[in-house]
This record gives sequence, C-alpha cells and structure tokens, in this order.
Amino acid sequence: MSQPYSILYLDDEVDNLTAFKAVFRRFYNIHIAENADIAQEIFSTSIHRSDHL
Repeated sequence: MSQPYSILYLDDEVDNLTAFKAVFRRFYNIHIAENADIAQEIFSTSIHRSDHL
C-alpha cells in the first residue's frame, strides 16, 4: 500500500485546524499550523519532498 499524502493546513482559527485534522487524518498525514512561521518550520522539517508537487 502506498504511503498517504501529507497536507499542511495553515489557519489562524484553532477550531478550523482541529476540524480539518479530525476529518482528514484517516486519509492523509495532516500537519497543522496557526501561523506562517510554524508552517514554514513544519514544511522544511516534516514534509518530505516526495510528498508535494
């Protein structure tokens, strides 16, 4: 079975982050961030180049 895609979701509303992760976590590797600095850190350390286009 192939590895699921990774998704980085950026939103400043914590409720949106929580809901998004709850809905999609069974199908994708979900990474969430509340601001651009956190998103950049996640992108550069956690998401592998083979996961994104």
